[in-house]
Amino acid sequence: MKRVGLVFLSLIALTGQILGQTASNELTLDDCIELALKNRSSIIAAMGNEQAAAAGKLSALGAFLPRISASYSYSKGKDFNINPPNRRFIDSNTVELVDEQDQGPNKRLFLDARMTAFDLGNFFDYFAAKADQASAKLNVLASEQDMILAVKTSYYA
Repeated sequence: MKRVGLVFLSLIALTGQILGQTASNELTLDDCIELALKNRSSIIAAMGNEQAAAAGKLSALGAFLPRISASYSYSKGKDFNINPPNRRFIDSNTVELVDEQDQGPNKRLFLDARMTAFDLGNFFDYFAAKADQASAKLNVLASEQDMILAVKTSYYA
C-alpha cells in the first residue's frame, strides 16, 4: 500500500513539473523568427559576405592613396684592393701599398613616395567593389525575408 501511494505521489509531482515546463517553453512567432534568424547558416554566411564586400570596397579605395616606402642600411668593413704580384693592398686614396684599408661606416636612408596620377581601371575596380557591397547587403536582406516567410508558414500551418 505504501508503494502504491509513493508511486502515485511521484507521478503527480512529475506531471506538475512536466506541465510547468511546457507552459514556459511555448514560443511566440517573434521568438521563432528571432531564433531562426540567429541560427540560420545561410544568413550568417550572407553577413560574412557583406563584411568581405565592405573590406573589398575599402581595399579598392586604397588604390587612390599614395604608396610610401622607406629603407635603411648600415655597413662597416674593410676595403681590399689586391695587387697580384706582391699580394699587398693598394690604398685607393693615396695609391700606396698597405696591408689593409679601414673603411668607415656606410649609412643609407632611402625614402620613396609614389602616387598614380590617373588610372581608369582603379575607378572601375572601386565602382565594382561598391556594387558588390550593395549586392551583398541585399542578399542578407533577401535571406532574412525568406527565413521569416518560412517561419511564418511553418508557424501557422
